[in-house]
Amino acid sequence: MLSQKSVVFSVSQRQMMPDSVCIRMTITVEDIRHIASLARLGANDESVEQYAEQLNRIMCLIEQMNQIDTSCVEPMAHPQDMTLRFRDDEVVESDQRKVHLALAPETGSGLYLVPQVIEQDA
Repeated sequence: MLSQKSVVFSVSQRQMMPDSVCIRMTITVEDIRHIASLARLGANDESVEQYAEQLNRIMCLIEQMNQIDTSCVEPMAHPQDMTLRFRDDEVVESDQRKVHLALAPETGSGLYLVPQVIEQDA
């Protein structure tokens, strides 16, 4: 269904790197129609061709980004150089379990008792 193909795009045509060669998987009009039918989407011929062209341009851009050497780039958790502000893990409130349990209509063994809502098969 998808095939390998070499395509040359210039910057003015596709807003990509100059004279870049994309060896990528080509998404055909038939592929778009097949995906649309699987997703139960209606698409006319004009939009199908437009989707195929746009997806091929995206795939070309991804291929170009995959060719960039990032071996010297250190992985980061966030794009901005920030340190997370963590507060100390301190107990700031006393245990009020008994106070809250005293407000409940029914309790047992330190738990709230509630009416049964799901029937059990006997």
